[in-house]
Amino acid sequence: MSNNTSQAQLRRQIGQRLKAARHALGYTQNELALALGIGSARYSKYEIGRSEAPYDVLIKFANLTGVSLDSLIAGQPNRPQEAVDAQLPLLACLHSIPLAAVVFDHANRLVGHNRPYRETFFSRCPHVLRPGVSLPHLIRTWAYSEGHGLAETEDYIRQRVSYEPGHKPATFNIGATQLRIAESRHDNYRLVLITDVMRSTPAT
Repeated sequence: MSNNTSQAQLRRQIGQRLKAARHALGYTQNELALALGIGSARYSKYEIGRSEAPYDVLIKFANLTGVSLDSLIAGQPNRPQEAVDAQLPLLACLHSIPLAAVVFDHANRLVGHNRPYRETFFSRCPHVLRPGVSLPHLIRTWAYSEGHGLAETEDYIRQRVSYEPGHKPATFNIGATQLRIAESRHDNYRLVLITDVMRSTPAT
């Protein structure tokens, strides 16, 4: 087998892994290209194996998705299978939920989210939604993009982080935005549903 043939095969294999990881997280090619800071046409060439993805792009992809470089380049297992299996039931249901939904672990670190959550709160900065990012960091990023001040943002974080999942949706206010949130606990994971988002407009 020639060197050119083996290089082409490797490009296609990496492209297939990029596509599989993107699909698992529910990203479109345009959304992921935006998060990586590259054009969608350029990213598309990486997925179909027409161009070789440079290491800086693969590193950004790994940081964004939580997929290891070993997994992307060499097809090595990304995480112990038992850790993946523990999350699969929750993560699998995310994409069938029409509400904005997100899963956090026991330490309030992001595990997974669905498209309505990303489009409602992080359409301008989808790159922040990487596995392992903390709930306070997500709240600050969203709140600052919405123009909320430091004091009201930190107060909202204290409410959300200390909130224990209950049977009824809880109402949280931050500035002119009111969110109704329902949470349930599944083993060491918290499934969060944003059941309503209301933004009041100032009286004229």
